[in-house]
Amino acid sequence: MSLQTLLSATAYRQGRAVRSALVRHRAIESDPVFLVAWQNGFDPFSCAAIAFGQAHAAPELFLMSGSREADIEAREFAAAAQRFCELFESYAVASSRVDYQGRKLEVPVWPAQVVIPNGATLRLLGRIGRRLAGMRHPDPAVTAVLRRFACHLLWLARHADLPGQQIVLSCTDFLNAHWVSAMSALECESLFALEAWIAPPGRTRGFEAAVAAERFSAGPQPKPEDAQTAARLFGALEKARKGGGEGPAVEEALGALREFYRGLTSPVWALLLAIAGRERDIPAGAHLARRIERDRIAYGLHLEGLGRAVADPRGLRFRENARAAALRRDELERAAALLEVEEAIDDPLRMLPRLLSGEAIEGEVLTCTVSRTDGATAVLCTEEPCTLPPGLALWWSGAPFGRGWEIERVEATGAGSKVTLTQPVRKDPASCPAAGTRAVFSPLHFDDHLSYALSLPARAPWTHRPPA
Repeated sequence: MSLQTLLSATAYRQGRAVRSALVRHRAIESDPVFLVAWQNGFDPFSCAAIAFGQAHAAPELFLMSGSREADIEAREFAAAAQRFCELFESYAVASSRVDYQGRKLEVPVWPAQVVIPNGATLRLLGRIGRRLAGMRHPDPAVTAVLRRFACHLLWLARHADLPGQQIVLSCTDFLNAHWVSAMSALECESLFALEAWIAPPGRTRGFEAAVAAERFSAGPQPKPEDAQTAARLFGALEKARKGGGEGPAVEEALGALREFYRGLTSPVWALLLAIAGRERDIPAGAHLARRIERDRIAYGLHLEGLGRAVADPRGLRFRENARAAALRRDELERAAALLEVEEAIDDPLRMLPRLLSGEAIEGEVLTCTVSRTDGATAVLCTEEPCTLPPGLALWWSGAPFGRGWEIERVEATGAGSKVTLTQPVRKDPASCPAAGTRAVFSPLHFDDHLSYALSLPARAPWTHRPPA
């Protein structure tokens, strides 16, 4: 039985979700930007309303009325774009200079973060970014702010693919990574149902609370009955526009739409604030600081190239050449491998699957001797039989770097084993487990290939270039 199955069965018996992590593996900043977006009915390529802001103020709601006039549509998006750019770029007001690849780079003192309800909202933002990237307006200022907004959205959608990143915090992904309920993977995409399992009201059980919570939607797709109401309100707006331009009837129809989307947004907004406040109190993992620093550098690089991207007459480019695609693939794979090592070392529950599968061993350190000439030798007493062969290299979770410890011999001792591990290289006593303590030895470690990016020539070889 896997750990996930065991935790899910425990959640079902208890009637509420159980934690699958002892520490918090993602940052939740003190004042992030919260964002809720709604698409027009079930059209995945439209945006009917978008609300965002910070916790200390009410959300700012921007309505896209679905007008067929390009001027009205562009100005409605431009209003939201202007405000979002101000909020998102405000993190760069207080900055510091760090060394990056032999030069100084401006990075924010407080990392930028956008909190959204789910992954579907992120995909909608990416589609909006691609749409606005090609939108043109007679007013150059409107075109510039739309393109700037598109740059931010497309970069957020791209950066969110990086394992362990924290600039985009999808609440369903975050909660599913730290909690386990008895729901299916599809049901876990509902933020309200997931929260009902984590914190069921009163004495209700998780599955009962989830049934009641499923009548709410966290966006971007509304519930069927809400989609019908939105369609009726948009129809009334279109009828008012046909009747008399931008008169009182149009303002009344727009007001009804705003009130409708405020009603949809309010419970989602309150839920986002509650989740962020509760999860922020969980102690953070030790290696979280490295990923925060990586995000600060990524944000600084994004702002550094933002002006050139907005001013480029060729527009925003979406396609990568062969070299850029190879570097991107290498970056994603290294980030995923590094994240796995960091989470397992920070969190015993993340290491537990390795112990259950027999890839790692845990036990009490009987003796640990360090010699300047012979290296180090540790004897570990495990409660479970060790099936790992002699000669295999393992790393102590307290110092998962450098050369590993080799299994010299394994002796059966009742229900467990006595494992002798040696380190032929001269060791610092601080990087060895102390006698009488419990220690974990696993294959997870910080190898050099996790830290150094792939090196490729600036010019692609002739096999990857189109013919002249």
